[in-house]
Amino acid sequence: MAKGITIPIPIPKSAAGDSQLIVFAFSKNGQLLGKRNVSGGKVQFDAMDIGAQDLRLFIVPAEIPRIESVRNIDSLLKFRPYEPSLSFDKDKITIKPIPDEFFNIWKLRFCSVRGKVQKWFNVYDAPGYKPLCRARVHICEVDKILLWIERIPDDVIFRIPDIILKPEIPIPIPIPRPRPIPIIDPRVISGVTIRPRSADATDSNPFAPLGSTDISATALRALPQVSDVVRRQLLTNNAGLIRKTVLENFNLFHPYFCYHPWFWPYLYRLDELTTEYTDFNGRFEATIVYLEGGDIPDIYCWVEVMINGVWTTVYRPAVPCHTYWDYKCGTEITINVSDERVQWGCQQVLPGEIVWIKSIGHGTSVSRIQQTPLLQPSNNTPAVNYQRIGMADRTEAGDFKNPFGTSIYFLLQFSSGLPNNNVYYYRWKYCRTHNADMQVINANPADADFNELANPVSKSYTFEYIDPITNIKHFDSKSVPLGPKAVGGSTNLYQIPPVSPAMAPFNVPESSPFWDQNTYSIGLDTNGLDGDGLYEFRLELFNKSGVKMNALPKSIYQVPHAATFTPSVVAPDVMQTNPAGAVSQGFDMRVRINNQRCEAAVYKIKLNGTDASADCCGFVKYVNNNADIQIGFKAMHPHNHAEFSFSVQKGTCSDAAMSAATNAGGEVSGHANGYLRDANGIYRKTFKPNTLLGVCQAGGKAAFAEFVHVDALHIDGNNVINGYDASASAAFALEP
Repeated sequence: MAKGITIPIPIPKSAAGDSQLIVFAFSKNGQLLGKRNVSGGKVQFDAMDIGAQDLRLFIVPAEIPRIESVRNIDSLLKFRPYEPSLSFDKDKITIKPIPDEFFNIWKLRFCSVRGKVQKWFNVYDAPGYKPLCRARVHICEVDKILLWIERIPDDVIFRIPDIILKPEIPIPIPIPRPRPIPIIDPRVISGVTIRPRSADATDSNPFAPLGSTDISATALRALPQVSDVVRRQLLTNNAGLIRKTVLENFNLFHPYFCYHPWFWPYLYRLDELTTEYTDFNGRFEATIVYLEGGDIPDIYCWVEVMINGVWTTVYRPAVPCHTYWDYKCGTEITINVSDERVQWGCQQVLPGEIVWIKSIGHGTSVSRIQQTPLLQPSNNTPAVNYQRIGMADRTEAGDFKNPFGTSIYFLLQFSSGLPNNNVYYYRWKYCRTHNADMQVINANPADADFNELANPVSKSYTFEYIDPITNIKHFDSKSVPLGPKAVGGSTNLYQIPPVSPAMAPFNVPESSPFWDQNTYSIGLDTNGLDGDGLYEFRLELFNKSGVKMNALPKSIYQVPHAATFTPSVVAPDVMQTNPAGAVSQGFDMRVRINNQRCEAAVYKIKLNGTDASADCCGFVKYVNNNADIQIGFKAMHPHNHAEFSFSVQKGTCSDAAMSAATNAGGEVSGHANGYLRDANGIYRKTFKPNTLLGVCQAGGKAAFAEFVHVDALHIDGNNVINGYDASASAAFALEP
């Protein structure tokens, strides 16, 4: 059709008064040619480069939400369109009147999707779930696309029998030991929070949302049993019969598919309906529309949170097993986020003039960093004292042993009374006071000894806008620069953000702008400082003219409560700069920086003081049980910022007595379980053959494997820095 075409759309008299229709034109191969609203009982299309016989038309109500975004026939079919047969007369196309029954099934129903987003915290008055405000919740609809099963390639179909008849979960390689996490939820297992089922779900419902911890080897063994008839059908190696079996037993097979993400796109389709933001109570709500008498909406949600100015996905579990199938409108959906990067709840604006110095990263309270000299014992036997000043107590267990490394940032919150003419800018600077060996470099640094931090900082804000085409409100985000800038005679100053980005000095023009009360105040790469050691980081405040304020009330500098995080408390004198009476010149924080890596090795067995084997084969020939067999390994960090675990495995035997004698662990600073540590971090212990042989004494020989893991204690404020770890392994065999 090289020229435009007008098609009459006959509408029954019973529906003519209130019908608003849209017509989609597709080619027979599925290409979208255009879509137009029906006006005056007809639809007008522009010129199409296609023959009339290759045209397909689909008619649906124009009021259906998201109908304008449809781009293919498969997406359109869920709205139950009317596809008329086309009659051709020269250049004219006519269709028969739309049947009355389509106007009955095109009636719209409205559904409220509501819920809350929360995370388990133990940093408030008591452990419990706290709401996450300003989280971005993506509300999606999931369709089981069973009608499309014929399109699944045969090679995929032939993999289904193994999925159903031989279900397996890959066994993960265990880490040396559990890593500490700063926020502990007793309902968290391996970092995954149990997600409650929907309110009306029952154990017999195969489509009830599963908790992530339900997807386990134990749960896999408890999957519904497959009958012998179904088993035989799956084993026919007949693609057509397997397809038919899947269709007939989809409810039975659905729980199996939860374990195989690669298969989901063939059976489930996800369409985003809308995006909502949680309020200060962590709640969200949206109204969606669906067709009466059709498929009840199946709802799936995923969540983003603004982290360091970037919208970051923090909750997006498996689609088929975390969907609320046949969602009961108005039922509350509870989303439990467990991502470690998500910050503490929803803080309101602080009144008065307060600078709350909260944390390094989002995970380490500044009040849990040791600020005074402290010789604290290690967990070895015998214990070894070493200096803990500047180290973090990340797990709040009272053992300050975590230095900082790689990239870190300082998180602040400013109260509603700031900025003002007297307190308008801030600046961070630093000075190294001790080297990595804790030898003094500058015990009492003068102001001139400090170096200013000058990395660019921006603060993001979110705003609302209305799409001029769809007239739908959306959220978007932008950012404004805070610094560095020179003001008066001062350099590297940063703007204190006002309560709202709509206020001076930013005066952003967007509608309803808001930002997180937390401010990423400065970030730095610790590798670019003056080397490892103890640093003093100083925060200073300046007036609007760029003059440093040297006599502000100490109460302006506040830190988290050491035990509960909130309420904030006035920073102690050790964290005040040159305090005098009730005033202070700034805020000081001592932080241990270390970027050294761990070392690990397993050495050859020594027999009676000499290497038992001249080659690498590991055989240890002993004469009798009086022989001395020495095991040696290296587990060290140059400045003892690490813990280790060492174990010996005998063949496939479980030998508790041998393990009790050979295995060891603890901080790398001292002896452990009879292993004597030398100055180079090498541990050695001597055994008699029978102690190692244990249950294998009758044969007088056995094979052994040795494993040593050295786990760095360094953190970046959010996580343990795993890249500084080390490990080694070796094997040997005893034979008479």
